[in-house]
Amino acid sequence: MKFLPICVFLLVLTSLPSYGFVLLSGPDEAILDVSAGAPSIAFYWNGSAPPLSGVEDLEGGKWFGLSDEDVMEQIILFAFEKWNEVPGSYVHLGLVKDDTTVSDSADYTHTIVVNEEENVTTAAFALPIITEKKIVDCDISISTKSTSAKLMAYTMIHEVGHCLGLGHAHSNYGAIMGYARRPGSLNLGADDMAGIIYLYTDPAYRTARKEFLGCAAIGKDARDGNLFALGLLLLLPLLVCLAFYVKEKNFNAP
Repeated sequence: MKFLPICVFLLVLTSLPSYGFVLLSGPDEAILDVSAGAPSIAFYWNGSAPPLSGVEDLEGGKWFGLSDEDVMEQIILFAFEKWNEVPGSYVHLGLVKDDTTVSDSADYTHTIVVNEEENVTTAAFALPIITEKKIVDCDISISTKSTSAKLMAYTMIHEVGHCLGLGHAHSNYGAIMGYARRPGSLNLGADDMAGIIYLYTDPAYRTARKEFLGCAAIGKDARDGNLFALGLLLLLPLLVCLAFYVKEKNFNAP
């Protein structure tokens, strides 16, 4: 049976865990200090903003004419909304405006501040501090250099994803957390949502919803409707093996 090694290889390959998202801290994931019973957590913003251009190109121009600071506030809330509204996830981010807010990785406060950065290519970066699998402090620092409102919105969604516990999805450039994704769309990808659901699984959602969910990739583990997708994935090598078997049998037939 010449096709046997190929069948074994395919079965082993499909039995390996498939990661459609990347966790911030590797195998031992970390999350914000929230729970399904207490899902809300606040980020403090000092009310500052870099010069923002192209406001008319963001969200149909509904924030056009506002000050940079007011647009920045709407962008932060817009970024939070993207993560807050993922079905199946319980986490809820809130914003507190406080002009005394500073970036301090040891104050156990999640902050968003504008800082002068020497690296002219850096629009923003997040610095999550992890203690015993909890993200106890995450400061998002934003450059003072001028940028477009749409790029800032994309950047903010991405950096908030880090504060939630997601890393860079190097193999999926269609995700917001993809390292090299261009900010054409400001919507979360399937893998972004799979990651946030995995980290902050809403127990009520898991028990109430049993329909199959369409995903771009199977996440860290197969749950609920994803078992259907996993079954199809495991069935594929068996079908390939059957095709090889029929072909070899016909070839060896007298």
